[in-house]
Amino acid sequence: MRCAHKVLMSQTVVIAELSAGLPAPVTMELINFAKSLRGDRTAPVRVFVLGDGIERAVSLLADIPDTDVVGISGAPLAAYSRSE
Repeated sequence: MRCAHKVLMSQTVVIAELSAGLPAPVTMELINFAKSLRGDRTAPVRVFVLGDGIERAVSLLADIPDTDVVGISGAPLAAYSRSE
């Protein structure tokens, strides 16, 4: 348990917000803010993308320097990526 806590404390994490299947502008703001908070400037910001049909959003976010993107996809998560 102690080791897991230590790992989480050393990472900066952003939960992406999507709009019409693409990263919402606030997601970019959060990524930039998270980068400014990093103690270790070489460590990537981890970005989690939740939803259904998130492949394009994951691809776009993965192109941002210094990010490590994790996509978690599935029909039960569709509410997180719905078009508005």
